[in-house]
Amino acid sequence: MIKHLLLAVTLYIVSTCILAEEAITEEKEPNYALGFVVFETLIGVNAWMASESPNVYGGAAALLFPLAGGNERGGKFTYWSGLVAAESLAVYNLTLNEDKYSKSEIFKNNMIAWHLFAAVVTTAGFVENKWFNNDTVTFIPANGGGHIALSYKF
Repeated sequence: MIKHLLLAVTLYIVSTCILAEEAITEEKEPNYALGFVVFETLIGVNAWMASESPNVYGGAAALLFPLAGGNERGGKFTYWSGLVAAESLAVYNLTLNEDKYSKSEIFKNNMIAWHLFAAVVTTAGFVENKWFNNDTVTFIPANGGGHIALSYKF
């Protein structure tokens, strides 16, 4: 019985919703207020975890941040900009001397750093969509080597 229950739960977790081609999906207006609350809550939780033990948080963050950005939702420029900003935050917490700063100062600094991280990722996404979206670099294999072609739309 337990084996069947675990199988059913596993199938439920890994299953995907498939819609018929004829299905009409309406795009709803995103709830910006809820998104803001969730975003600020997540930043607050991360800043609180860093204030409790900055060195442990920094070490875990240094290992986990590259995995979290692995989906590459944006392009490469956004990914690498976000990764550098996130790893900078991890290194800051790793090198932080807990004896010099109070928990509230560490919390405040991490809140500021997380907001800067969000600004970096948002700006990188905007720059990438505005400037890098129109160009394409292609490698064309040929006998004895290949050709690199660059096309740019303006």
